Amino acid sequence: DYCASKHAVVGFSRGLQYEHDCCGITNVKVTTIFPHLMNTGMFNNCTVKLNRMFPAIEPDHAANQIILAIEEEREEMMIPKNVEKFFIFQYLYGSKMTREHAKIYGNFEYMKTFQNIRGS
Repeated sequence: DYCASKHAVVGFSRGLQYEHDCCGITNVKVTTIFPHLMNTGMFNNCTVKLNRMFPAIEPDHAANQIILAIEEEREEMMIPKNVEKFFIFQYLYGSKMTREHAKIYGNFEYMKTFQNIRGS
């Protein structure tokens, strides 16, 4: 499903980065993008508890940030930047505490309003 595939991309990307470092490969770069809700049809019906803090990202803004990440040879980029604190929180406090934190910030709410755009 959606979450599993995103997690797989992260694992795959980090694995490639590790292999490149181990093998001394410097001419191939891997950049992983972590976008928040995008202002596309996929998230039309989703609502966010803290919309001012985490508004839906416009595709043009995301594209510009992705280009910047590639130009700067960044391994990972969060869009918007302020979602980085949630990733740091997850590593520091673990999965259960992260889920509790997500409830407070309304992350569970937008998944409740998510609708499959394929209609299945």
